[in-house]
Amino acid sequence: MSKIPFSQTAYEIVKLLQNNGYEAYLVGGCVRDGLMGKASHDEDITTNAHPKEVMRLFKDDPQVLTGLKHGTVSIIRHHELYEITTFREDFGSDGRRPESISFADSLEDDVKRRDLTINALAYDPVKDEIIDYVGGVEDLNNHMIRTVGEASVRFKEDYLRMMRAIRFTTQLGFNLDPIAIKAIQENVEGIHLISMERIKAELDRIMVSDKPSIGIRLLRESGLLKAILPEVDVMFETPQNTPYHIYDVGEHTMRVVDHIQPLLHRRYAALFHDIGKPDARFTKDGIDHFYGHAEISYDLSLKIMTRLKFSRNDRELISLMVLHHDEAISTKRRSMIRYYMKNSALMDEHYNDMRDLWLSDCFGQSQQQYESRVADIEIIDTFYQSLFAGPHTLKDLAVNGYDIIKLKDEAGEQLVVGVDIREVLERLRHHVIQFPQDNNRERLLTLVPGLYKSLKTEQKQKKKTSD
Repeated sequence: MSKIPFSQTAYEIVKLLQNNGYEAYLVGGCVRDGLMGKASHDEDITTNAHPKEVMRLFKDDPQVLTGLKHGTVSIIRHHELYEITTFREDFGSDGRRPESISFADSLEDDVKRRDLTINALAYDPVKDEIIDYVGGVEDLNNHMIRTVGEASVRFKEDYLRMMRAIRFTTQLGFNLDPIAIKAIQENVEGIHLISMERIKAELDRIMVSDKPSIGIRLLRESGLLKAILPEVDVMFETPQNTPYHIYDVGEHTMRVVDHIQPLLHRRYAALFHDIGKPDARFTKDGIDHFYGHAEISYDLSLKIMTRLKFSRNDRELISLMVLHHDEAISTKRRSMIRYYMKNSALMDEHYNDMRDLWLSDCFGQSQQQYESRVADIEIIDTFYQSLFAGPHTLKDLAVNGYDIIKLKDEAGEQLVVGVDIREVLERLRHHVIQFPQDNNRERLLTLVPGLYKSLKTEQKQKKKTSD
């Protein structure tokens, strides 16, 4: 049985290179994952064959040459992409990428330029041999994340490696070498040379790991959190002296982030939900208050997500979740219906997201608050499950706008006109949510005159008040 699993195609590629007199190995993540008993989606190959020779040997395979300047020829076999990269060495750096590269003479030279020992392992599937020049196997066995060579040197070559070290620590549940932590602390300002897109990509991987709080705490210990998310860092310095909480804002947030489902938008909503509390906090008679913190959190989360280059859709959804996370929704049916009608655009599509955030927010609160809040959420959840099982959207109504347009008043004129048509439909929807048995065309059309009359009365009263 081979030391790590590999595909037949990867074996064929390595075998072909070796049969033509070249060295060839699987390298990097696929070797690391294989030794951990995990499946790997990418099987990268390294060889001493120069790119032109690789292109010649695999001339019958479709080739992708976008990585040619880095010595990489990608070939497509059986609908899968395989990267074949010539041994290389890197020279110089601006803190983001090497200033120049050249082809290396040996596998050892190639792997010693890599970032972490566990990512610098190679495997010969033909001989079934692991090649380890940097102690990567031992570090895997010891659950340790270490850099290849001197940590500060590795980080200066590409400051994003500081976040990568923390990301792998978080994803794998390993320990980060204290020497690496110290090197990050010494080089933390270098992260500002890295683009926000690359930073966010690493942060995303931390956030969807099994326990993102590990990574966030390491980011804070190393100083990176203050450099990239100072708004989160300060939460750990914000106490919550209230009957409802037993942790500071940062510790509470860590529990929420760990508990919520590992969907990226939910995890970020959890991270940002109380981010406004440091600004909102004031103390009276020894009790902290955070009035308006949801609105402040909403504004701050939008600024952070813009800075970190979140997509527009993610910004809109996450910020709305943050805005609505702390609303005191009454468990009386009439109040729940009013809340739904006011926020139906969010709740129709994202009720499960909000429910997950509400429940997760209970973690880290006092036991009494936790039990009370969870009991309320269970009542709210029963209401929404019943609501969604019946007619509740405009599309569910047994009438539509054309039906309303056709209605005539006593003078034979169109009864409801303009924007009032939509409002009448909304009022019909509100009625049907309360009385689903009334959702038939004849019954709803008989309700329109009365609903329209009350609408016009309300409009007149509002106009009189504003005047």
